[in-house]
Amino acid sequence: MRLGKNKGLVGSKIIRLGPICIKRYGVHKRVPDIPAVTRLRREIVGANLLSSQHVVVVRPWVWSEWGVLIIRRWYLGVHPNKRQRPTRSEVHALANWLSERRDLGGSVPFRINANLAIRARFSMLGINNPNDSLAVAVLKGNDLLHADLIPENILLGNKKPIILDSESVSVGHLAWDAAQLLTYILRVDEGDVIASEFLEKIGFKGADRELVWTLVNLFKKS
Repeated sequence: MRLGKNKGLVGSKIIRLGPICIKRYGVHKRVPDIPAVTRLRREIVGANLLSSQHVVVVRPWVWSEWGVLIIRRWYLGVHPNKRQRPTRSEVHALANWLSERRDLGGSVPFRINANLAIRARFSMLGINNPNDSLAVAVLKGNDLLHADLIPENILLGNKKPIILDSESVSVGHLAWDAAQLLTYILRVDEGDVIASEFLEKIGFKGADRELVWTLVNLFKKS
C-alpha cells in the first residue's frame, strides 16, 4: 500500500487491517482551509488531553506527517442510534469524563483557533455573528472540549464508552459537549430523568443548564 502525501483527499479515510486501523487525513470537509497535517497534529494533542479513566479515548500508536496518517488499534462496538443508547453506567462514565475537564482550557497548547471546531459548527447552524449571545456564552468558556460528540465518534458496548476523533479538541463552555451528548447520543428531552441525572453528575445548575438546553434546541433544528 502506498502511503505518500494525500493530495486531493477530502476528509478522512479509514483502512482496517485486522486488529489495527490506518487513518489517512485530507483537508477538512467543512473547513477546507485546515491542512491535513494540522488535523493529524490536533488529533494527537486531543487524544492526550482528553484521556480519562472513565472512558477510552482512542490514541494513535504511531503517525507520519509525511504520509499524513496515524496507526491505532481497531475497536469493536456499536455507534449510538435510536435503538442502541448508552446504558446507565455508560451515561455516568460520560458525565464523569465531562466533569473532570472543567477549567482545563489552558492545557490546550495552540491558542490560535483553539475553538475552531465550535465556530465552524455555529456557522453551519447559521450563526456567523461573533457577537451573537449564544456564541459568546460558549466561546468565552475555559473548559476542555472534545467538541464533536456525534454518533460516528463514540462506540458503545464495551466496558467503557470509546471516544474517537479527538482532532476537534477545543476550548469553550462544557455545555457544548453536554448538549451534543444529550442530543445525538442520549437522545433525551429536558424533562427526562436521565437528562437531569446526567447534568447533575456533571455539576451543572442554573445558568449552565439553561445554556445546555438552548444548545440542545439549536442542535435539534439541524
